[in-house]
Amino acid sequence: EPLKVSVEIEAIVDEALAFASLDAGIRVERRYAGVRVSCDADMMRRAFLNLARNARQAMTAGTLTVESQREGSWARITFRDTGPGIAPEALPRLFTPFFTTRSQGTGLGLAIAHKIVEAHGGMIAAANVEPHGAEFVVRLPAPREGSE
Repeated sequence: EPLKVSVEIEAIVDEALAFASLDAGIRVERRYAGVRVSCDADMMRRAFLNLARNARQAMTAGTLTVESQREGSWARITFRDTGPGIAPEALPRLFTPFFTTRSQGTGLGLAIAHKIVEAHGGMIAAANVEPHGAEFVVRLPAPREGSE
Protein backbone atom coordinates (compact mmCIF):
# COMPACT_ATOMS: atom_id res chain seq x y z
CA GLU A 1 0.00 0.00 0.00
CA PRO A 2 1.27 3.48 -0.81
CA LEU A 3 2.28 5.71 2.10
CA LYS A 4 0.91 8.96 0.71
CA VAL A 5 2.17 12.46 1.43
CA SER A 6 1.47 15.70 -0.40
CA VAL A 7 4.25 16.46 -2.90
CA GLU A 8 4.88 18.56 -5.97
CA ILE A 9 4.85 15.81 -8.57
CA GLU A 10 7.44 17.51 -10.77
CA ALA A 11 10.11 17.07 -8.07
CA ILE A 12 9.49 13.31 -8.20
CA VAL A 13 9.64 13.34 -12.01
CA ASP A 14 12.95 15.25 -11.94
CA GLU A 15 14.46 12.73 -9.50
CA ALA A 16 13.40 9.88 -11.78
CA LEU A 17 14.87 11.63 -14.83
CA ALA A 18 18.17 12.06 -12.97
CA PHE A 19 18.30 8.31 -12.22
CA ALA A 20 17.32 7.30 -15.77
CA SER A 21 20.82 7.79 -17.23
CA LEU A 22 19.49 9.32 -20.42
CA ASP A 23 21.97 9.23 -23.29
CA ALA A 24 23.72 12.42 -24.35
CA GLY A 25 21.74 12.40 -27.60
CA ILE A 26 18.43 12.64 -25.73
CA ARG A 27 17.26 16.14 -24.88
CA VAL A 28 14.70 16.56 -22.08
CA GLU A 29 12.10 19.31 -22.32
CA ARG A 30 10.15 20.05 -19.16
CA ARG A 31 6.80 21.83 -19.20
CA TYR A 32 5.62 21.91 -15.61
CA ALA A 33 2.55 23.49 -14.04
CA GLY A 34 3.48 22.96 -10.37
CA VAL A 35 0.89 20.30 -9.53
CA ARG A 36 0.62 18.77 -6.06
CA VAL A 37 -0.60 15.23 -5.47
CA SER A 38 -0.85 12.89 -2.53
CA CYS A 39 1.38 9.91 -3.29
CA ASP A 40 4.09 7.58 -2.11
CA ALA A 41 7.12 9.42 -3.48
CA ASP A 42 9.32 6.31 -3.67
CA MET A 43 6.71 4.33 -5.56
CA MET A 44 5.94 7.14 -8.01
CA ARG A 45 9.66 7.76 -8.56
CA ARG A 46 9.94 4.10 -9.62
CA ALA A 47 6.98 4.42 -12.01
CA PHE A 48 8.40 7.56 -13.62
CA LEU A 49 11.88 6.02 -13.78
CA ASN A 50 10.43 3.09 -15.71
CA LEU A 51 8.70 5.47 -18.14
CA ALA A 52 11.92 7.45 -18.67
CA ARG A 53 13.94 4.27 -19.22
CA ASN A 54 11.33 3.07 -21.70
CA ALA A 55 11.79 6.31 -23.67
CA ARG A 56 15.58 5.95 -23.49
CA GLN A 57 15.36 2.44 -24.91
CA ALA A 58 13.03 3.58 -27.69
CA MET A 59 15.39 6.20 -29.09
CA THR A 60 19.13 6.67 -29.37
CA ALA A 61 18.68 10.38 -29.99
CA GLY A 62 15.74 12.74 -29.88
CA THR A 63 13.59 14.57 -27.39
CA LEU A 64 11.76 13.41 -24.31
CA THR A 65 9.11 15.94 -23.37
CA VAL A 66 7.68 15.70 -19.87
CA GLU A 67 4.63 17.78 -19.04
CA SER A 68 2.45 18.22 -16.00
CA GLN A 69 -0.88 19.93 -15.73
CA ARG A 70 -3.96 19.95 -13.61
CA GLU A 71 -7.21 18.71 -15.16
CA GLY A 72 -9.99 19.28 -12.66
CA SER A 73 -9.39 16.91 -9.75
CA TRP A 74 -6.60 15.10 -11.63
CA ALA A 75 -2.90 15.67 -12.22
CA ARG A 76 -1.78 14.70 -15.71
CA ILE A 77 1.87 13.78 -16.27
CA THR A 78 2.89 13.07 -19.86
CA PHE A 79 6.08 11.45 -21.15
CA ARG A 80 6.37 11.94 -24.94
CA ASP A 81 9.34 10.69 -26.96
CA THR A 82 10.40 11.15 -30.57
CA GLY A 83 11.29 7.49 -31.09
CA PRO A 84 9.76 5.19 -33.69
CA GLY A 85 6.50 4.73 -31.77
CA ILE A 86 4.80 1.56 -30.60
CA ALA A 87 3.84 -1.25 -32.95
CA PRO A 88 0.02 -1.32 -33.13
CA GLU A 89 -0.09 -5.00 -32.20
CA ALA A 90 1.97 -4.27 -29.06
CA LEU A 91 -0.23 -1.46 -27.72
CA PRO A 92 -2.86 -3.67 -26.02
CA ARG A 93 -0.16 -5.72 -24.24
CA LEU A 94 2.23 -2.98 -23.09
CA PHE A 95 1.31 -3.17 -19.42
CA THR A 96 1.22 -6.99 -19.28
CA PRO A 97 3.94 -8.49 -17.07
CA PHE A 98 6.81 -10.08 -19.01
CA PHE A 99 5.68 -8.64 -22.35
CA THR A 100 8.59 -7.05 -24.19
CA THR A 101 9.46 -6.12 -27.75
CA ARG A 102 13.17 -5.98 -26.95
CA SER A 103 15.77 -8.73 -27.16
CA GLN A 104 16.90 -7.90 -23.62
CA GLY A 105 14.88 -6.96 -20.59
CA THR A 106 12.28 -8.57 -18.40
CA GLY A 107 9.15 -6.89 -19.68
CA LEU A 108 8.32 -5.69 -16.18
CA GLY A 109 9.02 -1.93 -16.31
CA LEU A 110 5.70 -0.80 -17.76
CA ALA A 111 3.75 -3.43 -15.81
CA ILE A 112 5.27 -2.13 -12.57
CA ALA A 113 4.50 1.48 -13.54
CA HIS A 114 0.90 0.47 -14.27
CA LYS A 115 0.54 -1.30 -10.92
CA ILE A 116 1.97 1.68 -9.00
CA VAL A 117 -0.28 4.20 -10.74
CA GLU A 118 -3.37 2.05 -10.14
CA ALA A 119 -2.40 1.62 -6.46
CA HIS A 120 -2.64 5.41 -6.22
CA GLY A 121 -6.13 5.46 -7.73
CA GLY A 122 -4.77 6.67 -11.05
CA MET A 123 -4.66 5.59 -14.68
CA ILE A 124 -1.92 5.16 -17.26
CA ALA A 125 -2.30 4.94 -21.02
CA ALA A 126 -0.02 4.75 -24.04
CA ALA A 127 -0.48 5.90 -27.62
CA ASN A 128 1.48 6.76 -30.72
CA VAL A 129 1.84 10.43 -31.63
CA GLU A 130 2.25 12.06 -35.02
CA PRO A 131 4.51 12.37 -36.88
CA HIS A 132 6.42 9.77 -34.82
CA GLY A 133 6.98 8.77 -31.23
CA ALA A 134 5.07 7.47 -28.25
CA GLU A 135 3.22 9.12 -25.40
CA PHE A 136 2.53 7.76 -21.95
CA VAL A 137 -0.04 9.65 -19.89
CA VAL A 138 -0.35 9.19 -16.14
CA ARG A 139 -3.39 10.60 -14.36
CA LEU A 140 -3.35 10.81 -10.56
CA PRO A 141 -5.95 12.15 -8.16
CA ALA A 142 -4.99 15.68 -7.09
CA PRO A 143 -6.46 17.45 -4.08
CA ARG A 144 -8.29 20.68 -4.69
CA GLU A 145 -6.20 23.79 -4.16
CA GLY A 146 -6.17 24.67 -0.46
CA SER A 147 -7.72 21.37 0.70
CA GLU A 148 -4.44 19.74 1.78
